[in-house]
Amino acid sequence: MATMAEPLPLPPQRPLVWLPPLLLLAAMALVWLGGFNIALFLAINPLGLYTGPTPWQWVTVLGDTLVVLSLALLLVGRRPRLLWGLFITALVATALVHGLKQGTDLWRPAGVLEAGSFQVIGVSLRAFSFPSGHTATAFAFAGLLVMGRVGGRLTAIALLGGALLVGISRIVVGAHWPVDVLGGAAIGWGSAALGLWWAQWGQIANWPLVQQGVALLLILAALLLLFHDSGYPAARLLQMLLAAESLVLAAPQLAQLFRPRPTVAEG
Repeated sequence: MATMAEPLPLPPQRPLVWLPPLLLLAAMALVWLGGFNIALFLAINPLGLYTGPTPWQWVTVLGDTLVVLSLALLLVGRRPRLLWGLFITALVATALVHGLKQGTDLWRPAGVLEAGSFQVIGVSLRAFSFPSGHTATAFAFAGLLVMGRVGGRLTAIALLGGALLVGISRIVVGAHWPVDVLGGAAIGWGSAALGLWWAQWGQIANWPLVQQGVALLLILAALLLLFHDSGYPAARLLQMLLAAESLVLAAPQLAQLFRPRPTVAEG
C-alpha cells in the first residue's frame, strides 16, 4: 500500500530527546534522597477532595495500556514507522516497568500509610509500587508522538500536559508515590526515544505484513478495551467510547490496509 512520506523523528542528538528523562531521574533522586516522598504525596493526594473522584478516574485510565493502544489505531495507514516504533517502545517499557516492579517490590501508599489518612479512588493497591506503569505508558505515547513530529507545538504541549496529568492522577487516586511517577515518566520517554531510534533502521516498518500485524494487535486492544475492567468504574463509559471511536475513525485506513491486492493477469 502506498503511503505518504512520513516525517523523520527527532534525531538522537537533539536535547529534547534525552534531556527530559535525565531531568526526571534527577528530580526523582532529589525527592527520594531529600525525604520529600511522603510529604509530597500527602500534599497532592487531597486534590480529589476539591474536584470529586470522577475526573481523576477519567484521567488515570488514559494511562491504561489498552486505551493507548486503541488510540494508536488512528495512526494506521498514516505513520507506519511511528507504529513500528510504538511496538518497540511497548516492548522496552513493559520489560523495564515489570522488571523493576518485581525487582524492587516496594509498597504502595496503601501498604505504608494508615487507612483513612489519605484518599483512595477506585481500586486499592498495595504492592509493586515502583515505577508507575500508567505514567510510563502515558509518557511513552506522548513522547512517541512529540519526537515523531505529530502535530505542531500546541499539540506537543497538549500531549505532554495530558501525560503529566496522568502522572498526577496516580498520586491523587492513592496508587503511587511521587518517585514512582517520576521514574515511570523517565522510563516512558526514554523507551519512546529508543523505540523511534530503532524503528528508523531498515524498511521493516513499510512491509505490508508488519503493518497488518501491528494493526491486528491494535484492533484486538480496542476490542478488549470494550470489556476491560480498569478498576475505575466511573471511567468505564469513557473507555468504551474511546475504543469505539478509534475503531470507527480508523476503519477506512484499516479497509485499505487489508484490501486484497490485484494480481497481474497472465498473458
